[in-house]
Amino acid sequence: MTDPFAPPSPQEPRGPRETPEQPTEKVDYEQPTTPLPYTTGSAPETPSTYPAGGEPVPPAGPPYGTTPYGTAPYGAGPYQATPASPTDGRGWVIAAFLLFWPLGIAALFPSLRASRAIGAGDLRTAAAEATTAKKRGIIAIIVFAAASVLSVFLWVVVFAALYSQVGDLEDAFSDPYATEDTADDTFTEEEPVVTGDPVSLEELALGDCLTGVSLWFEVPETVGRVPCDEPHSGEVYASFPVSSAEYESEDAMDTAIDERCYAEFNTFVGMDYYDSELDYWVAPGAISGDVTTVGCIVGSYSGDTITGTLQGANY
Repeated sequence: MTDPFAPPSPQEPRGPRETPEQPTEKVDYEQPTTPLPYTTGSAPETPSTYPAGGEPVPPAGPPYGTTPYGTAPYGAGPYQATPASPTDGRGWVIAAFLLFWPLGIAALFPSLRASRAIGAGDLRTAAAEATTAKKRGIIAIIVFAAASVLSVFLWVVVFAALYSQVGDLEDAFSDPYATEDTADDTFTEEEPVVTGDPVSLEELALGDCLTGVSLWFEVPETVGRVPCDEPHSGEVYASFPVSSAEYESEDAMDTAIDERCYAEFNTFVGMDYYDSELDYWVAPGAISGDVTTVGCIVGSYSGDTITGTLQGANY
């Protein structure tokens, strides 16, 4: 096959050039009325690009920083910003699991669907599922914050309630024999005076009313015995023998004596000891061998004198 664009070989002479046929129809053209910029026989002189030294001068180009077609606007060019790659929202899933795990499970499924959509090239579905996971992660954060505030409020209420009960706790660990009524009572600091017939402790008998005794002082060896209708400070409301041979130690015997006096007090006064304004103390009586006659004496907690018997006093 002959190349149509190949030049003719030297052996082949060139034929005459064919000229296109000119139109035979005469067309009238209007002559321009504006004179030509150049007159006949003259033309503007073109400055020479060669200086006197003979070296050519490069043609003048556009100013630095511009293009031949004008300055390009800022940011325009053939390179555009690459769009951000889609995510599957797994960060929101982790946050939801750490703060409120039920919503973490709810955010996990759309995150997995978004991951599969990214792998399949479905960016629109991936963006929608990632947004769903993000919303559930945000809800988990809000729930955690609300629960934290509520927890702090409840702890404040609990501590306030405990603080208000400090007084009751102090009373619970205070002296069980003290009551609210007796706490404010005043007692006589002066040693009681012995009046009446002086008698020894061994001579005391059930029902005797005494002077010279007080809860705040040791029971003297000699006390005064007076009729109960006269002012006195104590009354023998119980008397019973105690054998030291029945107990393993002196402390065990003292405990048994105190329990007996406590039970007799409730019966004699007519009310429980812990609710009463009165008190009792123990006075050793006559001793015979290993048997000691013990007397239980009732009197005022504050040391005031009493007139009349305290049997059935009920206070």
